[in-house]
Amino acid sequence: MHVAVVVVAGLAGVMLVAATVLSAAQTLAVPRGTPVMITRWVFVIVGSVFGVISARSGYRARDRLMALYAPLALLSLPFVWLTLVLAGFTLVFWASGQPWAAAFLESGSALLTLGFKTPGDLPVAGVAFVEAVLGLGLLALLISYLPSI
Repeated sequence: MHVAVVVVAGLAGVMLVAATVLSAAQTLAVPRGTPVMITRWVFVIVGSVFGVISARSGYRARDRLMALYAPLALLSLPFVWLTLVLAGFTLVFWASGQPWAAAFLESGSALLTLGFKTPGDLPVAGVAFVEAVLGLGLLALLISYLPSI
């Protein structure tokens, strides 16, 4: 495998994880509105789906449907964040020399703290611990944020 591809994939994974964690922190912890790209993309995509579904509806039906837009977009954010963290750490584990399937299983096991895949060596275990902390941290942020919604 080309060393440059492995390095670029590992750096892309780290950057994806960093962007996702910053997005979650800015969305949930900053007390004022800040422009966050990932959050904006989720709201635009969910809004587009709602717009297509409600395009041919009357005013009352459209109003009832669009009332669900913001809550569903907010509840979809944690799934998007966890998926992006999973993808980023899969790239990091792949860059550490694991095949794609093993890297995905390693990342999923660490992110969701399932523990069915044990890291092979100390550096991989350290990355798995970091991912487990981030996964639990994202879920804790969401749980603490839900009452304010």
